[in-house]
Amino acid sequence: MAAGVVAYDERLANAAYGLALRITRDEQRATATVESALGRLDDGPVAFLNAVRDEGRLRRTGAPDPLTAPRPAHLSAVQFADWAVLERVALRGLSVTEAADALGIERREVLLRLQRGLVAAGRCLGNRGQVGDDAHALRLDRLDGDRAAGGLDDSPGDREAEAGAASGIAR
Repeated sequence: MAAGVVAYDERLANAAYGLALRITRDEQRATATVESALGRLDDGPVAFLNAVRDEGRLRRTGAPDPLTAPRPAHLSAVQFADWAVLERVALRGLSVTEAADALGIERREVLLRLQRGLVAAGRCLGNRGQVGDDAHALRLDRLDGDRAAGGLDDSPGDREAEAGAASGIAR
């Protein structure tokens, strides 16, 4: 098995266990949750993590913690109200209805905040070098390009910045 596949599998396993642990708040129940969801692994990572979330809800040890977890610094663009919903639904596995009840707001407001939070979180994470679903051209920094040398358009291949047409103009 290739090293990249093993690292991917390990990250997926860690994400699944972390999700199960946040939902169940018990190590044995979290392990049982992940084991019971393994049948959905062949359906892909999203289906697998959704199965972990569903199984975890069945094994929840009590009412979810009413406090919102602190927002990580790298998600600072996510508004606090949106984070309160995003954290409960995406990280703790609450349903939209449970999140609405926990926050004392309408279900449709939870859906709106969840959507805004997911979009903002996606922008914060910057797609981690993956091509996004937007219509904008791919930026050089996403391709590890060198802006000074033009990165992808460095015809001499020397990775040195080339003089421009107006380079002799005094500033």
